[in-house]
Amino acid sequence: MVYEKFLILDDQKRLWSKGDGSVLGKINTLYNFIKHAEGKINNTSTEPGYLIWLTNSGVSCKQGDISFIEIAEALKDLAENATYYCNPYKVIKDIEAGAFTQ
Repeated sequence: MVYEKFLILDDQKRLWSKGDGSVLGKINTLYNFIKHAEGKINNTSTEPGYLIWLTNSGVSCKQGDISFIEIAEALKDLAENATYYCNPYKVIKDIEAGAFTQ
């Protein structure tokens, strides 16, 4: 969910590169793993064991892991973005001032 919201708030631009170790890259890895979990569960060739699990420091799967601290930071960034975009006058002012040009 956090991953999808970052995509919506940032106009579907990819904010990480595959394998870069960034928080959003880790969220993407877990998101994709969970998204396709049903197929892994129904696949009889999948080795036994857990698909995703909690550790003392975060969430893990075979493809990667993310710490609770990283999740908290991502949620904080998401909340800050949501707060910003809830003020259309500020967003319009920033657009007019060229804040969104690349």
